[in-house]
Amino acid sequence: MLLELTGTGREAIGAAFRAHNERERAWAGSLSEAEQHTLIELLDKLTAHSTHFDARYRA
Repeated sequence: MLLELTGTGREAIGAAFRAHNERERAWAGSLSEAEQHTLIELLDKLTAHSTHFDARYRA
């Protein structure tokens, strides 16, 4: 079975992702550049060693 979003659905998903991205930027913006790099390294380590779910890198 193949499901496809309507144009309205694609717009809604796009808006939700943009809003989420903005919240992430604001949240991480309180960290220094070095702290942001450390956070990224730690998150990479957590996802690389997780056996409970398939979390990998974003494209």
